[in-house]
Amino acid sequence: MITDVCRLNDNANDPNVALDQVERCAAYVGLEKKQSLQLRLLAEEALGMARGMLGSFEAEFWIEANGKDFKIYLDMNADIDAEKREDLIGISTGRENEATKGVMGKLRRMIEFALYGDNDTTAKYITSSIFAPESIMGSSSDIGALYTWSLVDYMNQVKLEKEVNIEKWDELEKSTVAKLADDVKVSVYVHRVKMVISKSFK
Repeated sequence: MITDVCRLNDNANDPNVALDQVERCAAYVGLEKKQSLQLRLLAEEALGMARGMLGSFEAEFWIEANGKDFKIYLDMNADIDAEKREDLIGISTGRENEATKGVMGKLRRMIEFALYGDNDTTAKYITSSIFAPESIMGSSSDIGALYTWSLVDYMNQVKLEKEVNIEKWDELEKSTVAKLADDVKVSVYVHRVKMVISKSFK
C-alpha cells in the first residue's frame, strides 16, 4: 500500500497530518504496538529534520508498505534566487552550531548545502566527511542523482575508523535512526533531495 502524499513547507508544516498517515499505515498492515512506535519514531525523525531546515522549501512525505517492509519517503526541493541565497548564507554562517550535531543534524546541514548551494565552510566539511568517497559520483540507481549517501555504508565506514574517530561512533550510538532503521538513503539532485528510510519488521 501507499499512503496519501502529505505536502509540507516551511510555513505550514503540521507534522500531525503526516503522522496520522503513519498510524493508519501501521494499523492497516497489523503492526504490533512496539513496531508502530518504531515506525512513528522514524517518521518523526524525518519530519523533524524537515522542520529544522534553513530557508524556504517544499516537501512531500509518504510511506510505502509491502507486507511489513516499509519505506518512508521525504522528497524536498527549493528554488531560490541569488538574493535569497545570499540571505541564507548569512544566516547559516552566523547561527549556532547545534544543528550540525548528531547524524540527522549533519544530514540536515548537508541537505541545506545541496539545496541552496551556500558557501558555508562548515557545511562543505560536513558534506565531504559524511559522504563516503564511493557514494559521491553517482553510484545510485536513482537516475540523475548527483551523488548519494547510505546509512549502512556510512556505518560500515565509521566502524572501520572507530578507534580513530570516536565522535562519529558516539553519534551513531546515540542516533535513533541508526538504531531503528535498516537503511537511510539520500539522493541529491539539482535543488532537490530525496530521502528514503527503510524498515522491515520480521
